[in-house]
Amino acid sequence: MKYPANMQNKANNNQGKIFEKLIELGCQKYARANKAFIEKIPEDFHPQKIDKTNGKATGYYKAKAQPDFQGTLHGGRSICFEAKYTSADRIKSSVITKNQAECLTMHARLGAYVGVCCQINKTVAFVPWDAWKNMKEIYGRMYITEEEAKVYQIPSPMYIDFLYMHELGVC
Repeated sequence: MKYPANMQNKANNNQGKIFEKLIELGCQKYARANKAFIEKIPEDFHPQKIDKTNGKATGYYKAKAQPDFQGTLHGGRSICFEAKYTSADRIKSSVITKNQAECLTMHARLGAYVGVCCQINKTVAFVPWDAWKNMKEIYGRMYITEEEAKVYQIPSPMYIDFLYMHELGVC
């Protein structure tokens, strides 16, 4: 059954929020285990008006979007990554804004563990930044499919284990 676009967008937005909450649970688990201290970077949204009937706020973002999560791994290496969710079978590179890409590139250049933690349909993966930014060269197009993301698949046992690949020494 095909749902209207606005319903599908709302469902995807809600799933994206759940996905980020599962990443935050991973952050809490790593902090308790003294493996890392990683925080969600709040968006700088300034409400201008709140609709009293439904509680929705309208406003603007004061700053350009930053990557979603940043922190420090045990031993001092920094980590910086963006979180993305899609119910589709592929995710486009363009879901990362120009400013986010510039930030991720700079963090990577300075030696941080950088990537895109994403869920593509049912596959949860941490795609290293070098692979994400070089999709065109690697895949011949500007998206990665769910099947291709399985190379970077990470466990999600009631939280997103985004350090899995790093701990294996892959990234």
